[in-house]
Amino acid sequence: MLVGAVLSGIGYFTIASSGNLFIAFVGYSVLGGTGAGLVYATCINMVGKWFPEKRGARTGFVNGGFAYGAVPFIYLFSAFLSPATNRRTDEYGGSFENRARLLCEVLAALRVDASDQLSELAFVQHAFELQSLGASSCPDAR
Repeated sequence: MLVGAVLSGIGYFTIASSGNLFIAFVGYSVLGGTGAGLVYATCINMVGKWFPEKRGARTGFVNGGFAYGAVPFIYLFSAFLSPATNRRTDEYGGSFENRARLLCEVLAALRVDASDQLSELAFVQHAFELQSLGASSCPDAR
């Protein structure tokens, strides 16, 4: 999933900062599309394993969230990353580093949130494995 996320990020950077149509096409379509596919496949498989009794409903919900959940961010990040649309003069405008500041701050916040939730994810995975082995209930280790 991490490789998919990195490839998706590279896709957004190439379309926002490239003046060459071929580089934008390869970066966004090929690298970004491959990254999105890797992330999508991982999410759908994980939800299918977590909810085997209602697999269709749960994977449909994740599918809708994956398809439409990122739409507002596409416009927001492309407006910040593109020098043609970002005319700001504060710390979020000007150089490429400044224009990418919002994206970097969002990624840093997600990384902190994800590191806090890794222990929760490990607990959920452990509880799922115990239940699949026949344990009727799993103690809450938090």
